[in-house]
Amino acid sequence: SGDEVYLGNNPLSSTSLNTHIPALESRGVTVHYEGGGGGGDDHGDSPSAATALAVGSSQSGQIEPGGDVDYFRVQVTASGDLTVHTTGSLDTRGQLEDSAGAVLARDDDGGDGYNFRLAHTVSAGTYYIKVEGYNASTTGGYTIHASGPGGDDGDDGGLGAPNGIALDVAAGKMYWTATAADRIQRANLGGSQVETLVSTGLENPFGIALDVATGKMYWTDNVAGRLQRANLDGSQVETLVSTGLEVPVGIALDVAAGKMYWTDTVAARIQRANLDGSQVETLVDGLDSPDGIALDVAAGKMYWTEWGTVRIQRANLDGSQVETLVSTGLEFPVGIALDVTTGKMYWTDIAADRLQRANLDGSQVETLVSTGLEVPVGIALDVAAGKMYWTDTVAARIQRANLDGSQVETLVAKDPSGGGGAISVSISGSLYPASNLLNRKRPVE
Repeated sequence: SGDEVYLGNNPLSSTSLNTHIPALESRGVTVHYEGGGGGGDDHGDSPSAATALAVGSSQSGQIEPGGDVDYFRVQVTASGDLTVHTTGSLDTRGQLEDSAGAVLARDDDGGDGYNFRLAHTVSAGTYYIKVEGYNASTTGGYTIHASGPGGDDGDDGGLGAPNGIALDVAAGKMYWTATAADRIQRANLGGSQVETLVSTGLENPFGIALDVATGKMYWTDNVAGRLQRANLDGSQVETLVSTGLEVPVGIALDVAAGKMYWTDTVAARIQRANLDGSQVETLVDGLDSPDGIALDVAAGKMYWTEWGTVRIQRANLDGSQVETLVSTGLEFPVGIALDVTTGKMYWTDIAADRLQRANLDGSQVETLVSTGLEVPVGIALDVAAGKMYWTDTVAARIQRANLDGSQVETLVAKDPSGGGGAISVSISGSLYPASNLLNRKRPVE
């Protein structure tokens, strides 16, 4: 069903699945490592099976059974001091390795209590963190966090893992969720004047949509399991829906009708409510990992991507008359946007690393951009200007191109030449709440 993948025997392995692990896990996929930690291990037990930990992100893990080892991979974008430490009740040992496998530092109780603490000066590159219990009988849960150059405390202003994106064309602004940095940001359409709008109270902001008429932005938080909104400047944050959700991802608005629509990947359904969060309705259920969603209000249709069954579908706005539009030539479709004036839909594919489009009935599929992408996720259109904008979660950048895929530009990105900085990785002895999709293990159907 797409709910679990196994490195080494899954078709996605041919696309360097390790690169895509953050995007997969952020949508509730359980990744297993064949020959690594066994069928139920949450993280690989060798550098080759390491879980990608984006700078500015956080993930949970479990040392279980005794003797288990977890490896995480961190990409450092600038020279500086790399600090790794744990906090909490779990007695941990830590080891820092470079890309060649050389051990750079080890520690046992250098931190608070029985926690390890490592400090090492590194240059830009890939590094591995080995986490293990004090001895073969030590077991327990932890959360690992990373921040530093190119991340929450680094050179990109917290851009780490940009995800959803929405445009206010009239004001010349683009808005996006910085999932790994737990922020919502905006900039001019050309990428200048980056501002952080919301940086507190978020756990994993994902999809985003705008109501420019009333000056509001709406977003999903798929770890907190809630829908929220705020003014376009980030003030007056409100929680609209916080019960009955599992992993809300995509969001779209029908402002004229006063409705918001969203997908819930783990609950496998599409729902809607009033813009204030009241009158929640389930429109379509029994889906297989629905993700991005877009509306053609004039035609009374909603469109969504579904990466479990791997297809793009549409239905009436009340959920009736579900149609499958595209079901071949896809690998992992996520973001979706519509150009109703020319009758086209655009989408991102995070496994194939490409942007595609087709007619609104699913015919005439075209590949627009297929090179230079890592994990393209969110997509938004400025039809009047003939431009499409997208986020690349792993590359940590926002790009745009003409609607035919030509003239690709990078608008906002990490600063690979920025001066030093520190990545700090801290692990606490407490697991994330049960709503944290990174802890979620769903059976293969």
